[in-house]
Amino acid sequence: MLSSDSVASSDLLGRDIFAARIIKGLTKFFAGTNESLVVGISGKWGTGKSTLLSFLSKHLDEHYRLDQSKYRIVNFNSWGNTGDQDLERSFLEAVLKNLVEVDWKRSANDANEKFKSYLKYLEHLKFLRHFSGVANVAVGAMEDYLSLKAVRSLEDIKGHANEVLSKNNLKLYVLIDDLDRLTPSEITSLFKVLKVNLNLLNTFFVIAYDKEVVVNALKQQYAIDGSKYLEKIIQVDFEVPPVMEYQIEEMFFERLENFFETMDLAVDTTQLYSIWKYHGLKEYFHNVRDINRFFNSLIFSLPNVYQEVNIVEFVVLEAVKVFDYEVYENLLPEVLRVRRMAIWESIEFDDSQIARYKNLTTKALLKYLFTSPSSTASTLEKRLRDPEFFERYFSLSLSSLDIETENVSQFFLKNRNRTALLNSIYKNGKSKSFLRRLSDQKLNDHYTLDDELIFNNFLDFWEDESKLNAEISTYLYKSYFNLAYNFIDKRKGARIAISELILSGGSRLQTTRFLFNYFIRLRDIGIVSDFHPGPELREQLKVFKPEMEKYFLDYLKNNHDQYIWRIISEREEWFCNVFLFAFAKFLPDEYITVWKSDRLKNAKVLAYILKKNFVMYEAGTETPGMIKYDLKDTFFPGNLYDEMLEKLKGIMPGELDGKTSAVVELSLKEHQNK
Repeated sequence: MLSSDSVASSDLLGRDIFAARIIKGLTKFFAGTNESLVVGISGKWGTGKSTLLSFLSKHLDEHYRLDQSKYRIVNFNSWGNTGDQDLERSFLEAVLKNLVEVDWKRSANDANEKFKSYLKYLEHLKFLRHFSGVANVAVGAMEDYLSLKAVRSLEDIKGHANEVLSKNNLKLYVLIDDLDRLTPSEITSLFKVLKVNLNLLNTFFVIAYDKEVVVNALKQQYAIDGSKYLEKIIQVDFEVPPVMEYQIEEMFFERLENFFETMDLAVDTTQLYSIWKYHGLKEYFHNVRDINRFFNSLIFSLPNVYQEVNIVEFVVLEAVKVFDYEVYENLLPEVLRVRRMAIWESIEFDDSQIARYKNLTTKALLKYLFTSPSSTASTLEKRLRDPEFFERYFSLSLSSLDIETENVSQFFLKNRNRTALLNSIYKNGKSKSFLRRLSDQKLNDHYTLDDELIFNNFLDFWEDESKLNAEISTYLYKSYFNLAYNFIDKRKGARIAISELILSGGSRLQTTRFLFNYFIRLRDIGIVSDFHPGPELREQLKVFKPEMEKYFLDYLKNNHDQYIWRIISEREEWFCNVFLFAFAKFLPDEYITVWKSDRLKNAKVLAYILKKNFVMYEAGTETPGMIKYDLKDTFFPGNLYDEMLEKLKGIMPGELDGKTSAVVELSLKEHQNK
């Protein structure tokens, strides 16, 4: 799929027919001459000159296969040869390598041996030039040696070449490409070499060049009229036909469809055609090289993120990257800056922001990307302007902890095995990212939901306490209730979501559902302020409140022993502390009864309560710094705090770990000071 700048694999611009006409003219009208001829193939950068040369070679082969005359095609590349003498030697080397391969008549054998000797000389010369100090001496010695072998000069070698070319009626076609890539001094050096070697017989020089570039180079180097100079050297000049707009368009969409087919993507290019024609995309593309540059970039970028972006808009943004990189490079920080400002001001990345850019094509495409109406063809557009997806367009891959949009889409599918999906997300360390995505209230811009099982699936998965941690707990309830907002029937979604939270009777642990009930209870008493349920949820919370209240309190009564046992066993899960606080706050009489029965007087339980609720640690350390008493009356109503301290005084050495002992010591010291 990658494309070079030199040769196209197929005739995309009708160059094959043009090449056939050139070869027909050369072989027909110049067959009777043995003088050299210089043919120019002039055209702008990217108009297909290199491709044309490859077709010339093909048609030469076809012609001489039928004609059966002797010919050789010499492809000469001048890169890497800077000095005039090196350039001329390299040129002769390319010619002689073709001559020594010819099946010569006996009369040419002597000349052929001299060619071979000269080629050996050039090989040794290039080898020795890699060394310093003794190089010049060694080169001189080699030239002395070759003079004994009758290789006296460049002119001598050219004379022998002319002799065998003429006597054997061999046609040489020297194809010279890539003049556009040379420096002005290298361009003028090459034309000097051509001028010196125009006395080679039976030789056709075919030069592909950008006339404007060469003329300017000659003017810069020699302060002469470059056009007049070229007229003296180039006898026949062909102008490469310009690339038409319709050809570029056909080539672009053919390449695009082939690319999508290779990636196995079913993309309707109708929208891209509209952007190409009516929103300025075509203005970026003027020649084959522009198309090659674009697709070489797209091949490396799109496969990494195609599931996370709107493919049509990614293609448009990729064009901005390739042809106006400065704007592309600053687009990400600029849009993020504007969106941060929008928190305090009424501002958007809209026409007023886009108007500051200079390139008219870039402005037109950014206007399409950021201000055009959304299509109704898809409910999952993943548009560039959407904050949910915007940054994904600028990354070759997702963060290792980011969540793929495909995972969110799969979660919303009906009858999906959500347990397997959630387990995969959890094992890959992406639970937090997933819950954060689910808790985004703009989620319903992209997804709709009509599967009653989704709430049960969600809660049952997180009932596995090993998957819970305090960090993700804040996202749990936000994402859960946000699912109700995404239901097609929001009232129905709210009813199912709330009903699934009702705790069952008995002593079966349901930690996740307990945490949700605890949170709702805190909201009900005005402690939680960052949760604002919609009207449907408020209605259903009111309907189910008596039943939820009953089973919540039953849960506290029936399960306190299990949570206390976990603390004594030093499992110390963070939600054990939440349970104890809820037990103390919402069932204070039962809590005191349990305390009086000594089940809460276990030293490990008391130390745990202190660590989790009363001790503040010094910044950056695990050293207890001070005691705070905000929750003292909740955990230790009446005189229970004094009883707790008396219990801690009797702790045996080694009964608690070092950190816990330090907490106890600080608590006793603080109490004594009071």
